[in-house]
Amino acid sequence: MRNIYIILCLICIAHSAFASESDTIPPVIVTHADSLLLPCGNPVEASLSDWYKRFGGFTVVDEGGEEEEGENEVEYFSTIEFEDIVEIIESLPDTFCGNTTELLFGFYAVDNCGNVSDTSYGLFALIDLASPNIIESPQNLTLSCQPGIQDSIQNWLDNRGFAEVEDSCSDSIIWLSYFWSDGNGNSGLGNFDDPHEIVLAGEECERIITVSMTVEDECGNATITEATIIIKDEQGPMLVSEVFDTTLSCTENLEEFKPIFIDICDDTTNVFIFEESTQGSNPDSCDFYNYSITREYFTEDACGNSNTAAQVIMVVDTTGPFVRAFDTVNITCSQNIID
Repeated sequence: MRNIYIILCLICIAHSAFASESDTIPPVIVTHADSLLLPCGNPVEASLSDWYKRFGGFTVVDEGGEEEEGENEVEYFSTIEFEDIVEIIESLPDTFCGNTTELLFGFYAVDNCGNVSDTSYGLFALIDLASPNIIESPQNLTLSCQPGIQDSIQNWLDNRGFAEVEDSCSDSIIWLSYFWSDGNGNSGLGNFDDPHEIVLAGEECERIITVSMTVEDECGNATITEATIIIKDEQGPMLVSEVFDTTLSCTENLEEFKPIFIDICDDTTNVFIFEESTQGSNPDSCDFYNYSITREYFTEDACGNSNTAAQVIMVVDTTGPFVRAFDTVNITCSQNIID
């Protein structure tokens, strides 16, 4: 740079020998340098080189020099040598978010007499405007309505539906939340790391739940991807209370009993009782007091899936006859004792 100034000054002295006064007026800025904003994750060398060679669009006018055809009035310079740019950019820390960065370039001009213009600064920046890219969409999930379905859905959510995502400008991505909805007007917003509250019960025998997942990069650019959970109601209500066979004495009362059935996909389960008895009709017959009762408990959900439970109740006569008599009986000598 020092040698350039010496050469320019010698040229200026040569001009001064033929001029009445020397040039002391620096070049005046006409157009300030503009900024170059490029998306990160893509090659930048070509665009940066073109912008640098144009000095960011920076231009001046030299009002103190004499214009002669074939001569350049001014020469343009940058505060950063082009050969050093790549190394400087790679050494810069991330400025805003993700792998974004910025670098300020100064551009100035020197006329033939070594007069230096003001420096105009242009900003070169790598910015992140791109959302995460879904490489593999989340997998649809099909489940039968049976025990363990809650755990299966939670595992699916914990693994983000086994989706694969990449982002060229961020080292990490964030799965923000998911929104679910079904055909019955049920919906909700959930966080991936919390227990889900997706409603499973419904009137359809094959329920379709739409789940929209939102993923975000470090710069707040978001992508929404979608999958469905299909729940098929193919299993009858489950018996959750125990049903025991029992034996009763013919003098005991038969208590009312109804087992408990639950259905994961159906809120309401009605239990019907069908009963058969072998009791005889004649009170003077033994089978009137010794007999069996067979009960069948039947339930069915809205999709026609059913379940049953059976119970056998044995009624037995284990009590013998007893005599009922007075302690003392007074009779006359003329009465018959049998009477």
